[in-house]
Amino acid sequence: MQFSEGQLGVKFKPFSKYPPCYNDISFWINDSFTENNLCELVRGIAGDLVEEAIFLIFAAKPLLHFMGVNYDSPMLKPAQNYLTLRSLGAPAVLLSLAMQGVFQGFKDTKTPLYATLAGDLTNIALDPLFMFVFRLGVSAAAIAHVVSQYLISVILLWKLMQKVDLMPPSINFELFILY
Repeated sequence: MQFSEGQLGVKFKPFSKYPPCYNDISFWINDSFTENNLCELVRGIAGDLVEEAIFLIFAAKPLLHFMGVNYDSPMLKPAQNYLTLRSLGAPAVLLSLAMQGVFQGFKDTKTPLYATLAGDLTNIALDPLFMFVFRLGVSAAAIAHVVSQYLISVILLWKLMQKVDLMPPSINFELFILY
């Protein structure tokens, strides 16, 4: 256990020394982890994530121009479509990263590994299917990647629900609306 109850000024003890990740929540999780902790974490970050996704969707053209794609370039439209589609996967990326940290806090690194492997294999399978069979072009890569990101999140959420009671049996509506 990292912390003693009521003790101030406790020192940080990393779960893994190689590589050290000092802002990872997995280093701070103890046995008293509850569903409220996860909801608070997701709620705290998700608001920014939605804003970033909306920003990427509406600012794709100027961002691509800033990166060197001219407004008259034939690559502008496919790049803009790719960036817009990929931004739709941003919530899944955040959720899966947060849940990976939770699993690390439980000292379970295999579950995130297997979930990521399943998502990556799905991406590998869907890329040629969407590109060559359905002829979706560059958008196919973005769609396949977003699908794989949501698959990783669903697998991790499913496995996390087996470890932690994410929805308590009785929900107080006033507390629920805060999330």
